[in-house]
Amino acid sequence: MVINVIYKTAYDTTVGKTIYSSEKDKITREIVKVIRQGLPDDYNQGILGTELKPYVITGWDPIEDHIPSFTHPLVIEDRDKKFIAVDVRPFVKKAIPPILNAEELIRNKVEYKYAVNKLILTMDWIESSDAIAGLNNFDKLIYTNWITNILAFTYSLDPEERLRIKIATYLYYKSLLVDNVEEEYMQAGILQIGKLVGVTYKTGLEYAEGLEKNPEGIADLLENLKKCSPRLNGITLDSFVSLLSGGWFGLDRVNNIIIAITHPPTWNAILYSLVETPAFKRSQIVQSMRLSKVRSLEDAWKKEMNSIIHDYIE
Repeated sequence: MVINVIYKTAYDTTVGKTIYSSEKDKITREIVKVIRQGLPDDYNQGILGTELKPYVITGWDPIEDHIPSFTHPLVIEDRDKKFIAVDVRPFVKKAIPPILNAEELIRNKVEYKYAVNKLILTMDWIESSDAIAGLNNFDKLIYTNWITNILAFTYSLDPEERLRIKIATYLYYKSLLVDNVEEEYMQAGILQIGKLVGVTYKTGLEYAEGLEKNPEGIADLLENLKKCSPRLNGITLDSFVSLLSGGWFGLDRVNNIIIAITHPPTWNAILYSLVETPAFKRSQIVQSMRLSKVRSLEDAWKKEMNSIIHDYIE
């Protein structure tokens, strides 16, 4: 079954539409100019595509000089051509073609790999969201625990409030995986998170009562969180993102985090980088991971992620 995902790219999310609308058009125009003039050699940098052709912008060809920098993979449609572009210029050294060994020109391998993985996962999500939607519960549980732990510490929440937030957050993430949230789907989610956090199905239903069942963006998530505790009544988008910004240590971390909250490919790309990179052990997300005691889920999830990513690499 192919799921009609709500947010295909970062730019389709409610936040993405707000903060990137003007620059997206300018970036698109400049990339279209490059496509029409003729893409650089090895424009895909060894990444395979299907209907969507990957375009990795390295800056090694002067033809790319006028493309503004951008953070998230961007779909470009021009006539009968369809590309998905990613900007890796901040992570590679300057060079002049012909490029004999691109690997030697990568100066920040962690962030380069993260950018490429984000491209691959977004491309896979657009073409068929089955793989990401079908990942085991690791990504959902870490997302839930990360947000819950930060809010619980900041607002001194009691045990019941923490459980309510876990259920609201887990159900919110589940809602990002489908276009229309049906009652049976959310009931299954309540059963899943209940087993993970030790809450009966009846209690889970009670905690989920009154939550927005088909939330569309971070604003709806915040409204659901406010229903879990009166201590969260004053939370705003800015304060929420500020609290969570310690989850990622890479370039443009706030913009990556704010998109990851509502875009499963970006969230899984971040999580994959954190799991694979010992230097990120102080990340809020990694700390939540260690507290969650979900090593068996983590190992299975990594295998699933490796399978998705490697299918797109020559």
